[in-house]
Amino acid sequence: MTIDETLSRAVRTVLKESAFFSSLDEAELIRLADRSRLARFAQGEVLLAQNETGDIAYVILEGEVDIYVDIDVARVYLAQRGTNQLVGELGALCSIPRTATVEARTPVIAAKLARDNLREAVISNQELCFQIMAELARRMDDMSQPLAYLSYAASALERNEYDPAILRALDSDPGKLGTFTKTFRNLADEIVAKRQQREELAVAAEIQRSMLPRQLPQDRLPPAYDLSAMMRPARDVGGDFYDYFALDDRRLGVVVADVSGKGIPAALFMAISRSIIRTVATERPDAAATLQHANQVLSADNDAMMFVTAIYAIIDLQTGELEFCNAGHEPLYRLGADGALEQLFGGGGLPLGIEGSASYQSDRLTLKPGDALFFSTDGVREAFDRSREAYGNERLEAALRQAAGQPSRDMVEGVVGDVDHFTEGAEQSDDITCLVVSWTPATR
Repeated sequence: MTIDETLSRAVRTVLKESAFFSSLDEAELIRLADRSRLARFAQGEVLLAQNETGDIAYVILEGEVDIYVDIDVARVYLAQRGTNQLVGELGALCSIPRTATVEARTPVIAAKLARDNLREAVISNQELCFQIMAELARRMDDMSQPLAYLSYAASALERNEYDPAILRALDSDPGKLGTFTKTFRNLADEIVAKRQQREELAVAAEIQRSMLPRQLPQDRLPPAYDLSAMMRPARDVGGDFYDYFALDDRRLGVVVADVSGKGIPAALFMAISRSIIRTVATERPDAAATLQHANQVLSADNDAMMFVTAIYAIIDLQTGELEFCNAGHEPLYRLGADGALEQLFGGGGLPLGIEGSASYQSDRLTLKPGDALFFSTDGVREAFDRSREAYGNERLEAALRQAAGQPSRDMVEGVVGDVDHFTEGAEQSDDITCLVVSWTPATR
């Protein structure tokens, strides 16, 4: 669509005021304007695309456009242009890839200037050629200092030595990549904040790992057991935990638990729950009494309404007698050396922290030599693959049978490895905790 005289006059005015075309005489301006074509763009439509080599420049006659650059991590907005402004002239003249995208911020009417017509005007005007070269040099000069600052700031950011003051010299001259500098600063500040948060989370994760027991209490107990455990949080810190400790010179206490929620709040409640259960266990005679008293303490003033599922077992390492209490937790498995598998739901009660008056009951049985107990949290059974299918009980029980008779460490690694194989490529959605303890009394 051709343009009328009024629009042609507007195009000539814009070209006359531009740094590239101001030396054209009136006849050349008229010829260039009259050869332009009218173009209309809806809001959000792209006039010029980053990285594309185009042969068009536009004079904006009505409306506004956004100019932005897409980089790997963000979209950086550089500027806005509006009525009676020229965009894309450098790419059209020089046949180079566009360095930015121009997108209609509002509905836009523009005059489209073709490369052939632009070059014809340039070639016929030697003074214009020199003027374009001078303008390109000026633009490069104007950008060199800001780019130096930005390059130094980027390098400092990479070295974790970034200081916002590095870019202060660019604040007083918004024309020198001012919008980009502002966006860079915002992104840099966000990166620094996230780094700091990651460092804090790393410290929290290290503190949480340090709370898990590392040494087996074999100096106080007969060497009649083999125990291994693993806890892998879905985030930096998690709400699962395990614990084991000597109750006297013959009994081993084992706890596996799962706090509601994720992240820092769950980790804090986990730390409190672990400390309370361990302290109470040394003062109470059986598993049910231990969890009942721990529940009373955790339920008091629990304004956050958090809770913890837990299973607590006491093993007499001389007789193989097992006592266990389940507070709303995953069932316990007993695995014989011959592969016989038994699911132990046991007595118990509500998760800890919900109702202070809740009562709890223990179950008892006697282990056979070579029997292994498998404790876990629901992050094992409820691990999902990429199609959102759960790992489930059948796969878990098959993995346990496959691991029968192996040392506890191999059993833990076998189950976790099978879960990882099943969920390969999927994000871990919940904390995963496994603990295996086998009773292996010395034969006389």
